[in-house]
Amino acid sequence: MINKIIKIRGIGLFHDGIPDAIKFSKITAIYGENGRGKSTLSSIFSSLTNSNPSPIIARKTIGGTHNQETQILIDNIPYTFANNTWDRQFDKILIFDSEFVNKNIYSGVTISSEQRESLLEFTLGEMGGRLKQNVDRLTEDISQITSEIRETGLTIAKIGHPLAIEAYVALQIDPDIDAKIDKNERLVESLKNIDEIIKKPVLSEITIFSLPDFDNLKKLLSMTISTISEEAKQNVIDHIKANLKTNDVQWIKKGLDLIKTENCPFCGKNLEGSEQLLTLYQQYFDEHYQQYQIKLQAFQRTLQEKISDTTLSQIQHSVEINNSIFNSNWNTISTTVLDSSDLSGINPTILRIRELSQRLITIKIADPLSAIDLDPEFDTLIKKIDTIPIQIDTYNRNIRVINEEIRNYKQKLQTSDLASAQRDLINWRMRKARYESPNSEICQTYAGLIKKKRLLENEKDTARANLVRYTNELLEHVEEIINGYLSQFNAGFQIVNFDTPNERGGPRLKYEIQLWKQNIELGSSNTSLTRPTFSNTLSDGDKRTLAFAFFLAGINLDPNLSDKIIIVDDPMSSLDQSRQFTTQLVLKSLALKGKQLIVLSHDPRFLQMFLENSFFPQENCVTFEIKRSNNDYSIITDCDLEDCIQSAYKKNYRTVSNYISQGQCIDKFFVVRAIRPLVEATLRNRFLDSLKGADGLGKMIDMIEGSQTGSPLYRVKSHVSKLKELNRFTSEHIHDTSATDSVQQIADAELNNYAKFALDLAQGS
Repeated sequence: MINKIIKIRGIGLFHDGIPDAIKFSKITAIYGENGRGKSTLSSIFSSLTNSNPSPIIARKTIGGTHNQETQILIDNIPYTFANNTWDRQFDKILIFDSEFVNKNIYSGVTISSEQRESLLEFTLGEMGGRLKQNVDRLTEDISQITSEIRETGLTIAKIGHPLAIEAYVALQIDPDIDAKIDKNERLVESLKNIDEIIKKPVLSEITIFSLPDFDNLKKLLSMTISTISEEAKQNVIDHIKANLKTNDVQWIKKGLDLIKTENCPFCGKNLEGSEQLLTLYQQYFDEHYQQYQIKLQAFQRTLQEKISDTTLSQIQHSVEINNSIFNSNWNTISTTVLDSSDLSGINPTILRIRELSQRLITIKIADPLSAIDLDPEFDTLIKKIDTIPIQIDTYNRNIRVINEEIRNYKQKLQTSDLASAQRDLINWRMRKARYESPNSEICQTYAGLIKKKRLLENEKDTARANLVRYTNELLEHVEEIINGYLSQFNAGFQIVNFDTPNERGGPRLKYEIQLWKQNIELGSSNTSLTRPTFSNTLSDGDKRTLAFAFFLAGINLDPNLSDKIIIVDDPMSSLDQSRQFTTQLVLKSLALKGKQLIVLSHDPRFLQMFLENSFFPQENCVTFEIKRSNNDYSIITDCDLEDCIQSAYKKNYRTVSNYISQGQCIDKFFVVRAIRPLVEATLRNRFLDSLKGADGLGKMIDMIEGSQTGSPLYRVKSHVSKLKELNRFTSEHIHDTSATDSVQQIADAELNNYAKFALDLAQGS
């Protein structure tokens, strides 16, 4: 509860607005003429409850010398505004004033999206407000993260061009990326030199040559000539031992073949006497011997033919040529390794067995009668020789696989496009760069932001669903309450079709006005004025009544209303007099439900009637007046409403009287506003008892028109027509939003006519 206002300085007309601290009560009425500072006082409370210094800062006293200061005691705790800020916030104040109307209902003749958003928040109350604030917070968070995504995306768009942002971020890491880049680089390079590559040779297979039958050789070497007589054999052997330095008898065999005469082919001597020895030699070298020797010599020739040095060098040369072609041209494109390691032992093995075979054959030819013990190495070499064809076949199969890859590669080159391959290479390089610093960190940030945004959007969907569910349940009740108040105020219209569509990323309150069974849209600044809308259908009084009904509905749904301070600024502004009594009843209800009620009004009579008709204990009520002080500033002091009412009567009387006497020198707007209250006060004072319960001129006219002979009112019944014209005239211009302009355009004669009638009535004529 507001206990006191201790200080107001430098704010609006309140240059030093509190001469002495004013003590508030549960029901506090504050009277002030228009333009004296009621709205400023309301703005001070609004600034406090919203912890927003702007409404105060904007009202810096023009020409004042004081710094802006205010101090208010609430629940015995001081709340101080100084140095453009409040020292603490008090958020339990509900205020109905022109700012509430402008913020939540309408401004001038239009209703904006922002106003409908604010109205929804107010209507939803604290619980709904928290739900909506959660949606708004998430909307703001999503907007912020969207901005971050946009900024990060711009960076990715540059480094990832020509790929789209999402496509670049989604590129998958590849553990073989370097190999694939290398492969594509080779492909691009090959395509640039495709003609040369197509001409490059493939590999050659090694011809598998036939080898001598070493097993057969082994058998030949193990044979002896058993048909030669032992005597001939021994004689020849003895002769050889006695006369020759070698056991090789081949030269003897050749010598025998050379004898054509009786003389020795070597020394020319006659061979007479050597017949016996020659016979022995001939017996020694008989037909079997000769056949055996032929076989040995044939095998010896086979060795030279089949495993000649040329054959062996061809194998080595083929291997070297293949290695050269492969390593120079194809090793980078082949998935098969050209392995010639198994062939490295072929030539040494063949050379060795050829050498060993030749030596053994030579020995055997020289001494065919002796058996030869074969070296174990000979058997080992024979086994190795048997594997040579297999090794060569394996090598050749490897060659065929590689050649197939080469042919496929050449075919691929012929069917590939250089530009396409270059694009692929760029993509592979881009994929690699995607996972290198700083690109990797940027993409990780982007992906994280996208994920966070999705989570926020899901959270917002849930929050919005909760808000919609709460809103739908509440608005059905709110619509009923608002229409109840409109009915109490005899508004003549209802609200229908409550809805909360999403606009600009958030929900807005949407409704229609039902007037004469026709639904009228709210419209906007762009709505054509050629069809009925809120702006051209409702009067100012109706609009103000609608705003007040929304306010009343909102605070009555507040579960903590008993803890709230309610401030109502000029509830009768632009309202018809016929609604005064209902307004007083509503204010009484607020005073009973809330912790404290503060009512500000420019009409002292309204305040007096409210306090009198509400029957509040006197100790619970207090009244103040905002008065003019020095230099046309304002101060807040104690107030006697009865004196204010009388003073208002005198003021209106002087305004009308001066206009009649001075004419154009008086502002017509003030004359129009003075005529009606002057007539009302005159009739009320003259016919106090007879007009009891008549809270406005319209009601008074009805009672006068219905009066009968003998009634005091009957004396003025003849003026009913004039009174009706005056009521219409003043109502039309006072309730017009452009009242000042309208009145100034009135013919002076018409205004003078109504002014004289009002003054005559006041003077008892």
